[in-house]
Amino acid sequence: MGELSQVFTVQGILFALMFIGFLLRKRHVVEAGFQKGLTALVINVVLPCNIITAFYVEFSMDTLVQSAQIFVVSLLVQLGCFLLALALYGRQSPQRRAVLQYGVICSNAGLLGNPVAQGLFGAQGLLLASIYLIPMRTAMWSLGVAMFAAPSKEKWWVKVLRHPCIIAVEIGMVLLVTQWKLPNVVVTLVGELGDCTMALSMVLIGILLSDFQWKDFLNPQILRFCVVRLVAIPLAVYLGCLVANIDDLPMYVAVIMAAMPAGATTAIIASSEGGDVDFAVGCVTVSTLLSMIAIPIWCMVIG
Repeated sequence: MGELSQVFTVQGILFALMFIGFLLRKRHVVEAGFQKGLTALVINVVLPCNIITAFYVEFSMDTLVQSAQIFVVSLLVQLGCFLLALALYGRQSPQRRAVLQYGVICSNAGLLGNPVAQGLFGAQGLLLASIYLIPMRTAMWSLGVAMFAAPSKEKWWVKVLRHPCIIAVEIGMVLLVTQWKLPNVVVTLVGELGDCTMALSMVLIGILLSDFQWKDFLNPQILRFCVVRLVAIPLAVYLGCLVANIDDLPMYVAVIMAAMPAGATTAIIASSEGGDVDFAVGCVTVSTLLSMIAIPIWCMVIG
């Protein structure tokens, strides 16, 4: 892993970009509708391009082994998070139980984790982070949604297969294994769009945090949730990787991805499925702000 100074450099850039998004929303430079459009742009175009670029590298056995390792780690993490969510929050009120269980199972590893992994570990880190997200996105549209309400009319596996980021991983895997060379114009276009990922993702998160209420920091249930999300889960991943003798880079990426805050979709699904929306927003905002402290600490621990 890079020097500690690199961690704080990346963290400083993330803070600055988030603050820009926060100010844009607070000053009404952008309105609520802009947030929805920017989310669609990042998820459907920018992030998939970034993922494809990460896979457009020279194939090696080390890459294959590390990809397999982090995929297995992610599968075990999702299983553990599901069991943990059931054990910890089974007796909560239905509306809050759904929020807490979903928040444990589904983090913001896609929107926040990918830029962090790329900033800290380069293209190889982004590649492994994209692999790590496959089981989580599967859990998000199956177990996660089931926490809130009756299953959607559309089968969960259809949602997973149609997700732009999963399609990007599939395309990237084909390019990695076959080593096909794309036309320069395509490589340049995809690369230019992918390079916008960190800036747009962080600005979007800043916009999402514009509704933050300081009183949420006084809610003990939210703070306990943050301990689980930002401390307990990555600690379990770190210790498990050490015991299993996972290679350094997959372990570093897995721990950082596991230390991500509650996903923004927690509040979105709570709103659409009748969950406790205010509580969900509190879990997302407080865990996101605290993750800006937790992530550098985890970088020092694993470093």
